[in-house]
Amino acid sequence: MVKEVDKKNKYAYLIMILGIIIRFITNFYARVDVFQHDITFNNAGHFDYAKYIYENNMLPNTNYYEFAQPPINAYLQALVMKIMSFVINRNVSLIKLYSYTKILSFIFSVITLIIIYKIIKEFDVNEFLSNIFIAIFSFYPGLIIMNTQYSNDPISYMFFYLSIYIALIWIKNKKMSTIILLALSIGIGMLTKVSVGLVAFVVGPILLIGLYSSYREDKKNKNGYANFKNVILMLTVFMLIVFPIGLSYSVRNYILFGQKFGEIFDIAVGTKLDLSLKNYSIYDRYIKFAFDRLFDKECNIFHDYYEYNIWVDLIKTSTFDEFTFVKYYPFKNFYPLLVIIYILNLLFWFIGILSIGYNISYISSIEKSVDNFFINKDNKFTINSLIILSLLLFAIAIISYIYFNVRYARSCNSNYRYIAYITFALASSIISSMHLIKCKI
Repeated sequence: MVKEVDKKNKYAYLIMILGIIIRFITNFYARVDVFQHDITFNNAGHFDYAKYIYENNMLPNTNYYEFAQPPINAYLQALVMKIMSFVINRNVSLIKLYSYTKILSFIFSVITLIIIYKIIKEFDVNEFLSNIFIAIFSFYPGLIIMNTQYSNDPISYMFFYLSIYIALIWIKNKKMSTIILLALSIGIGMLTKVSVGLVAFVVGPILLIGLYSSYREDKKNKNGYANFKNVILMLTVFMLIVFPIGLSYSVRNYILFGQKFGEIFDIAVGTKLDLSLKNYSIYDRYIKFAFDRLFDKECNIFHDYYEYNIWVDLIKTSTFDEFTFVKYYPFKNFYPLLVIIYILNLLFWFIGILSIGYNISYISSIEKSVDNFFINKDNKFTINSLIILSLLLFAIAIISYIYFNVRYARSCNSNYRYIAYITFALASSIISSMHLIKCKI
């Protein structure tokens, strides 16, 4: 039986192995001063956060810049620095010690890839479509670049997807141990980055579906609503765990520094990164799609720090982040390949958006019977469930993306890494559409 399962999934395993190899190579050659966000040295960046904990074994007494961020990533980096200080020369520079912490991003990225594989296997899609989905995540340029970075983004997305996976498992088994794991995943995830809390807009409906299904089952079996009461108890335990853990650092910073929930350190006016775009109209920034800026007069496919159209910037940064790769060896030697990667990503976005529209039309037109709508007789989540999940993630990504850019109107805040889970929304929408079209044919 095991051999049959392994043979059935061999292409998925091969795709993932190739994705992991690419991640390892890019992570290995990544430098601490290239292709990074908010590292800084002696200016309260990610390096300084880890350095402070490494030297003082405690949290900093300020919320300046990156110190406003939850601490788990910095704690893990400080731990790696301590371990490496014993393994290698103890007199090595702190920057050198910090450079070894990039292995964490690689580990988080690999675990995320495995979780993605586990998620898609919960749905009733064939091997070919699930392999397409896995291939997108294995080779997506924005995710590969993120694996090279020292920020808290890789670990936060690991917990984001882990929470979705555990929620899917819970709706099937409705065990107390599973919902405790879910609460811990979200709570600890919010201690890596507060935005992990957005997963509640996905997990919440899943929990409500579980609550409603238990109510219908009890009503049908007339057993005194025992299952329904048990689910109520589990949801109560869930809230008692997730809120104290997830909000603990935010409450600390509010008490000590008056930092509001979700508030980030804003860039000071007049500084190097003060790239305010408030002079552009709402239409230019958020409504229109500036096709002419996808390729400018110099055929520039890279992010522009004065890019005013957030949709163009989202596509560009999902390909090569905010970095002009041709400045660095060996990228400048194969610029045509970079253009091909960029065009493929444009195609992915185009097909993904069309699929979103197609799936909205499908969901709004079908008769919604609760029986077997979400889970089929084989205990697999249906294509309807996958479509709803993709639409939920897409809506959350777009709404939070617009809100963030309205609140902090700077080009550096229209980066793909803030809503990288939109890749899941687009990829799952694409394979859902392919499934539906094939079924109709």
